[in-house]
Amino acid sequence: DAQLEPPHDADNVRRTPDHHRNLVASRRRTGRHVFRFRAADIDPAAAPVRMVFETPLELELGDILASDPLDVLEPPGQFGALVADSGTSFRVFAPRARAVAVECASPGASARPLRLELRPAGQGTWEGAVAADLTGWTYLLDVDGRRTFDPWAKRLLGERGVVCGPEELADFRDGFTPPAPEDLVVVEAHVRDLLGLAGDGGAGGFRELAEWIRRDGAYLRSLGANALELLPCTDYERGGPEEYHWGYMPVTAFAPAQPYAGEAGATEAFRDLVRACHEAGLAVIMDLVLNHFGSPNALQAVDEGYYYRVGPQGELTNWSGCGNDVRAEAPMFRRLVLASLRHWTSTLGVDGVRLDLAELLGSALLREIEEDFRARRPEKILIAEPWSFRGHIARDLDHTTWTSWDDAFREFLPAYVRGHARAADLLHQMAACAFRPSARLRYAQSHDDMAWLDRVTERPGGDALDPTPADVLRTRMMHVVLLCSAGVPMLAAGQDFLMTKRGVANTWRRGDLNRLDPARLGRFRSEHDFAARLIRFRLSAAGAGLRPRAAVSPGWMQVTHQEGGEAFAAVLNADGSLGPHRVLVACNPHDRPAALDLPRSAPWAEVAVSPSPGCPHAPGEAPRIEGGRVVLPSMGAGVWSAGG
Repeated sequence: DAQLEPPHDADNVRRTPDHHRNLVASRRRTGRHVFRFRAADIDPAAAPVRMVFETPLELELGDILASDPLDVLEPPGQFGALVADSGTSFRVFAPRARAVAVECASPGASARPLRLELRPAGQGTWEGAVAADLTGWTYLLDVDGRRTFDPWAKRLLGERGVVCGPEELADFRDGFTPPAPEDLVVVEAHVRDLLGLAGDGGAGGFRELAEWIRRDGAYLRSLGANALELLPCTDYERGGPEEYHWGYMPVTAFAPAQPYAGEAGATEAFRDLVRACHEAGLAVIMDLVLNHFGSPNALQAVDEGYYYRVGPQGELTNWSGCGNDVRAEAPMFRRLVLASLRHWTSTLGVDGVRLDLAELLGSALLREIEEDFRARRPEKILIAEPWSFRGHIARDLDHTTWTSWDDAFREFLPAYVRGHARAADLLHQMAACAFRPSARLRYAQSHDDMAWLDRVTERPGGDALDPTPADVLRTRMMHVVLLCSAGVPMLAAGQDFLMTKRGVANTWRRGDLNRLDPARLGRFRSEHDFAARLIRFRLSAAGAGLRPRAAVSPGWMQVTHQEGGEAFAAVLNADGSLGPHRVLVACNPHDRPAALDLPRSAPWAEVAVSPSPGCPHAPGEAPRIEGGRVVLPSMGAGVWSAGG
């Protein structure tokens, strides 16, 4: 008889005395019950408060957040500088302010500066207008004597907002449609790091990257990925325009980074980069940081207590690790987040977003974002980094259309290829048999932390400048597992050609270590080609079994247990439910050969194997199939296809 395993996160699971898991249906459970608790002498504003709900089988925790009296204010309409036929108006939400003014300056000082005193308009809003088109003018807000740029400004020039006209804020349309989440293969890159492959040391920005992609872009084209996830491109905290920075200390939710725009306007320069990527068949995913902000901090200048979370002593909380955390429950902050995402996906044309430290935004806001996206632009991609120093919410998002970065998979990979993890644990993740496959983004390396190669290298100090043959074989094995797993695979640009950060973990200001080196790509072209071969197969008709849309059966696996690791052979789509093609994946992390029986004889066609006699960096006997068995040399791995 078939046995159905209850969903892993169902809240009506009950265990029997002999430990079987069953779902319990109760007529009294309506889904509309509300429980109210009253606690005396507790003030969430004075000290953190947490509610604990515990039964013999369950434990749930919930933070009780202090509300702000101003949270009842939800003024309608748009904010910022708004240009229309009748002139230019300014709307500012500053509910605690006593006076708000706008100071405007014309481009090139062609007209006298203008100071406009705004008037209260209810619901914490201040308004004012002039009967002139101020497109291109720069402006500052004066909030009770604190001068700052407008947090709703769509473009910045220096530390001033720029009035953007309707043409600049028109929707971006070029007919490009991104792949479905299950069909994505993502490459994560920094604008200037990627430009390192252009051979100019990584100088330039949006225009130069667009030109490189159109002119050459051979690396992206030959790798075969179909999505480019760019590290944050919003304007960021910096000492000067040439200062290297990953962009994770943003100063705005809207404006593209000035240092990447040069003399041209940042809006059009960024949109041209999106066009170039689309012409090359690449969807663009923007890494957005909305959980904290750097300096200068416009939201703090307008109303720190409204926009930022404070601790018991009135200090800014720091679950982001970057100095402050936003109050994601504040209605006007939620409005700003939704407006930011619409601006990037509609005006600037990106095909999706990845939200940094999304746990700090909270499940409620993430679901609101999802609802907005699916109603307006259902094809857009939603990716979350589902943690912060405060907690982890990936499971809260499993039954949404969000894709969460999979840190467990990231940690499993180096453990497995070094023989320190069980192969049986791997198949469950590769086949995504527990829940929606695209709920997880699988990766081995990202901008953060050490480079993949530095984590597994045999060289002292994690410095893999000159990798050993074992380093190369373990990297190939990692790419086999990563690119044959269900879900959304992501590569950090350069990991395919053995990028190293010389053993340095945190390189957020180290352009010298992060920028991609064309000489390194030339030296390890064979490793790039190995990853590219796997990507082409994954995206082909024969690789459809690696891209399920829904949870699938776990397939078939044979494991051999030896001291120092577990070799395995797995047949994905073994039951043919995802089409006629079956995929055989086999890996051996041992330092000695292994042979595993296959379920039945099949005309398996080789897709990619490692090692091989012709491999320049780790030559050796190639894996093979003979006599109904797959034979794997030490640290060998391979992929085969059958059917169709």
